[in-house]
Amino acid sequence: LINITNDGKLLLGTSTEGHTNGDDLTIATSGGTGITLRSGTSDTGSIFFSDGTSGDAEYQGLMQYDHASSFLRFYAAGSEKLRINSSGNLLLGTTTAAIGDGIGMLIASSSGARIKLCDSDLGVDAGSGFEMIVSSNGTTYLYNRENTDLIFGTNASERLRILSTGKLSTGGEDAPDVSAGG
Repeated sequence: LINITNDGKLLLGTSTEGHTNGDDLTIATSGGTGITLRSGTSDTGSIFFSDGTSGDAEYQGLMQYDHASSFLRFYAAGSEKLRINSSGNLLLGTTTAAIGDGIGMLIASSSGARIKLCDSDLGVDAGSGFEMIVSSNGTTYLYNRENTDLIFGTNASERLRILSTGKLSTGGEDAPDVSAGG
């Protein structure tokens, strides 16, 4: 069943359009459904998101698989932002991974890189959550931006705690305050 509506929508296997933001092409089956893009063994398969007809407006967004080098990349705002390489490494802000053994995530930025974790109940603004940061000069930071303790553990047990007051605690005993003037 192939339907082309009066307003140019292509419907395969159905006469009912999809969601209004995705109804230009609707494919329907009674089982698993998918689309295959088959390209040459040393070429790419791509889906482009365009808001114009020339220059980088033609590729503001892009999902592309490179068969020659076996990586998947994603563009936003006209340039590559994310890559998953053939080893399974996740690369943000770079296209080459300098990761040792195993699989990892590499974040690179000339203005500094960070990983931020937030509990949606506590908020997701700049002053919330936990961050691991490498600044543009190479200084590294671990920040708990909440008014709570920072806990370190090994072997599934707490080993060290930095209290929200700045004091250290090991094995339940408070150490002297390590904050300035303490």
